[in-house]
Amino acid sequence: MDFSLLADPSLVFISFIAGVVALATSLNIAARPAAVKTSKVMLAFTMANFFFMLTRFANLFYAPLMAKFVDTAANSGSTGILAGQLRWVILGSALGGLASWILLSTFVEIYRRGIQCLDYRQSLARALMRLARPQAWKVILGAIRRPSNLGVKLFHLDGIPAGFLLANVFATAVWTVGVMAALLVSAELPGMEQTAVLLSGLVNAFAAIAFSVWVDPKAAVITDQAIKGERPEKHVDITAVHLAMGNFLGGVLGLVMLNPAAALIRVAAKALGEQGEAMNNHLWVIVLFNLSFAFLASTTYTSRISAVRTSRAATAVAVYNFFFLIARLGQQVFAPMIGAISDHVVSNPLLGLPDLAHSLRWVLMGSSLGAFLSWLCMPTLVEVYDKAIQKTDKMGSIHAVLVALLNPSNWGAVVRCLRRPSMFGLTVSDFQRIPKTFILANVFVIGIHTVGVVASVYAGAAVPDLERTASLLSSVVNGFATIALGLIVDPTAAVITQETLDEKRPAKDVYAMGILLIISMLIGTILSQVLLEPARWVIETGAHILAQIL
Repeated sequence: MDFSLLADPSLVFISFIAGVVALATSLNIAARPAAVKTSKVMLAFTMANFFFMLTRFANLFYAPLMAKFVDTAANSGSTGILAGQLRWVILGSALGGLASWILLSTFVEIYRRGIQCLDYRQSLARALMRLARPQAWKVILGAIRRPSNLGVKLFHLDGIPAGFLLANVFATAVWTVGVMAALLVSAELPGMEQTAVLLSGLVNAFAAIAFSVWVDPKAAVITDQAIKGERPEKHVDITAVHLAMGNFLGGVLGLVMLNPAAALIRVAAKALGEQGEAMNNHLWVIVLFNLSFAFLASTTYTSRISAVRTSRAATAVAVYNFFFLIARLGQQVFAPMIGAISDHVVSNPLLGLPDLAHSLRWVLMGSSLGAFLSWLCMPTLVEVYDKAIQKTDKMGSIHAVLVALLNPSNWGAVVRCLRRPSMFGLTVSDFQRIPKTFILANVFVIGIHTVGVVASVYAGAAVPDLERTASLLSSVVNGFATIALGLIVDPTAAVITQETLDEKRPAKDVYAMGILLIISMLIGTILSQVLLEPARWVIETGAHILAQIL
């Protein structure tokens, strides 16, 4: 580590922000013990999801701040200093993980009090507005606890499997290093900036798979079983403490993985960058990719129905996370494909922005087709989720379920899940009980989220001198969607689901909510076509502002 690099205040600031982001992300672990203490699983995960999305927004925001360092390295042709700067940022993330481990007991209590407030206020936005009152500050200060391991002895697992805890260390390391490695490669490969930057997803894909297949499902099963009294509540604390410790160790491991991750991205960037023309000529492949990913991402609405049907809320969230992360993995793969098309358009004098815009609109159309297909398949997806939740609960992990699916004798169970499209026998009065504000908000959330990465690629092609910064600034667009989703859409959906689980609402309300949300998703993806040009302008403006500041 080169300490002389810390003479640059901007590097110190970025490393600090990276630590804060890692701290907030890791502290979502506290949601599981809090869920057990309150028996409000859906509300606990809603709070955790909100903070996770905020940290994702912050994570994407501080990455563009690194553009100055990357541009300097690219212009000088020397990336040694850049690698040193990136290591300081990774170390900042590791220290944030350490802080989250130290503060775990405090944040379990904060989560517990927050869940109670959310349950009472019925809205995360209203609960957060309470923070403006000094009385709320006293409540938060009263939640401060001495650093502790929740009474858990380190490495005394009491029957908790060690495998998924080790997977968490590896996944955290990969997740920490992904964007940093992509930035390093983008400085090394002029002419392939967008492709290289967007390929951070190729590295993060490994983390997503580990989280969704091994880590999250096992932790969810432990949480559900503890709530049902099928295992000691102490097991949730043991899991939380070792996951928090693993996040710190994973951050440290990220320092070692920077060069291997960069090597992987370098190979992929060269391979994809040379295929830009071919991808532009076979655009239907990318459209089909986007259709599939939108279809998988939409299953969040189905998961809430199955959470009520199976009474396994945490496991339902874990199964959804698997589908969602697979969709995210796919998006991370197709994003650099779009980047390769953009790099091809920029380098080809016979092509211009209108040609790129035409291609991007077809990509957006894929999202609409995926949402429509999900609506038609909703009854089938509910059955699939039910079976997946039951099998995950029985077998202990999604990994075991996936292995079982490799056996042809089990394929019949999947086929038997097929159902005709239907409205689940709902009437107009069933839909009238669902609040309309958060349904309308979901339209705009989906519209903005759908267009984010596509618009950033479009903006990068429009301002080649700021191409790298523009590509990273998709967070400027997605940030609005993140905040709206975390404040309005997801908390309201969670409250309705939790009230149904608590038998305060009829089960039909969850079905009605799911249908309205999937319809709003379809409308939102169509809206993304309208938002493409405004989103491009926002990202271009943000890139110019950052260039002037930095």
